[in-house]
Amino acid sequence: MNQRQLIKNPEIGIIEAITESVTIQDPDYKILYQNQASKNSIGDQTGKYCYNAYGRNNICEKCVLTALFKDGKTHKMERIVHTNADMECFEVTLMPLRDSAGKITAGIEILREINKYKWMEESLKVFRKNYHKLVDNSL
Repeated sequence: MNQRQLIKNPEIGIIEAITESVTIQDPDYKILYQNQASKNSIGDQTGKYCYNAYGRNNICEKCVLTALFKDGKTHKMERIVHTNADMECFEVTLMPLRDSAGKITAGIEILREINKYKWMEESLKVFRKNYHKLVDNSL
């Protein structure tokens, strides 16, 4: 993106600067836009179905985009994505994009990688379990 485009559309520059993956998807589940972080993560999937971009042939079970188009509300969930070597955990947030009449025209999806937070959460569970065992055994 060049300087002239940024001056005309500063919001695009802001979205491009976000380090989390951001996509905009239409009601047919096609990806209309990806920021650079999203392209770095899954490649340029613009014009493709979102579920294909994530290696699926069909719409995901409990698709939050479907829920968003039904109720018009922001949705947040955690999703585990299996990769070749490992698995990653993401917080997925979907927000409606509305036109000037208030009609939902697309969904904005933000994927935030939360592996270290999940690791800390699991470590805390193990710590608490061991702590309770220690306390119970000392009585």
